Amino acid sequence: MLWFEHDSYDQLILARVLHHFWKHQSFPQRLELICIDSFPGIQRFVGLGQLSSEALRILWERRRPITRDRLELGHRVWLALSAASPQALMQIVNTQTPELPSMAKALRRHLQELPWIDNGLSLTQQLTLEILKDFKAIAADQLFTILVLEKEPLPYLGDSMYWYVLSQMLQSNYPPLEITIESINQPWPKRVLQLTEIGQALVRKQLNWWEISNSDRAVGGIHLMSGQPVWMWDELRNQPILQSSLLS
Repeated sequence: MLWFEHDSYDQLILARVLHHFWKHQSFPQRLELICIDSFPGIQRFVGLGQLSSEALRILWERRRPITRDRLELGHRVWLALSAASPQALMQIVNTQTPELPSMAKALRRHLQELPWIDNGLSLTQQLTLEILKDFKAIAADQLFTILVLEKEPLPYLGDSMYWYVLSQMLQSNYPPLEITIESINQPWPKRVLQLTEIGQALVRKQLNWWEISNSDRAVGGIHLMSGQPVWMWDELRNQPILQSSLLS
């Protein structure tokens, strides 16, 4: 029995598990799935941890078999996730993945972690700077709570994962945020963050962070490195675009 949520973290793991079973053609006699993106009475569903034991028993009665077409989709998704180009992944997104309805939305959210074409920031980075603009200065744990509960369209980050995102921005050659001097020695959740001048310009979309930062990171199998052709997310076109040179 596989229990999964609708966010990109869970859906990417689900794709890996289904790929494993498809590749080895060896799986249990009964292989079933519970995967939901909402539950009656919960206004903003984030995950299974919000549910009572009675709600989990209800879900158990609604489990469904993992069919061959679901296995095959998981296999295709994992190969596309591992690829150096997002093109195959976007093709899968465009099918709306009826075999696993939560998959397409999760994959689109995954692709939104590419640098955006208008400011060079991932969606997580953009939302972080927008929160800091509103609050001026805020502790990292409060920042994380607002991101997950109010801003993030498809919550998936854990706090440790989020601290990694923040630390990468803090360590940039042009950091868009900074830790206040008074809180520098606090545990990271209590460190107070605020925008730098670079961050303020990025929020106003007066700069493109990909142009000025020395970046080297990955989104799945897509390697993003400054000075190289880079896949960027175009929100207006709703698709990734390959940029062969720096934006003007």
